Amino acid sequence: MSEALDNLLQNALQHTPRGGTIRIEAVAKDRNLTITVSDTGPGVAQELRANLFEPFAAGRRGGTGLGLAAARDLVTAHGGTLRLLDGGPGATFEIALPWQES
Repeated sequence: MSEALDNLLQNALQHTPRGGTIRIEAVAKDRNLTITVSDTGPGVAQELRANLFEPFAAGRRGGTGLGLAAARDLVTAHGGTLRLLDGGPGATFEIALPWQES
């Protein structure tokens, strides 16, 4: 999970202009853990959204397009989901995982 979060944070850092904001939030509720990573960058281009989590779908010049695909695979392996939320400004990615209190 740390690699998935690292990939989301790296994307946010690469797309947020100087002086922008990146926010990470985690909420445990009703046997679920939801983690969101939000930024105040330009958001995800509409034409990229259909293939956003596929390998080599890069949203920035020089990007490999592997970070979001790897993050999705890691989250799925833990029984969760990763998605891009609508709205803005910027981009917000949500990881939803099953959660048991200890």
